[in-house]
Amino acid sequence: MARPPLVYLREWRDWRALTQAELAEATGLTITTISKLENRHYGAQAPTRRKLARALEIAPHQLLTVPPGYPTENDG
Repeated sequence: MARPPLVYLREWRDWRALTQAELAEATGLTITTISKLENRHYGAQAPTRRKLARALEIAPHQLLTVPPGYPTENDG
């Protein structure tokens, strides 16, 4: 299964004003994992993307394709 890099993870975390520790706690991931994902040391499979998206209150695809503040079809 593909593990695409989470291009906008750090941006979304900053947008939500969360620390790596807070995001790790909210997702059940470790701070080290959050850091490695943000620095694109490796990508994330769908279950991890869903955990992160849920904690960040976004759709999973936004971690890959949509930076914070960019208008989406749900805005308006």
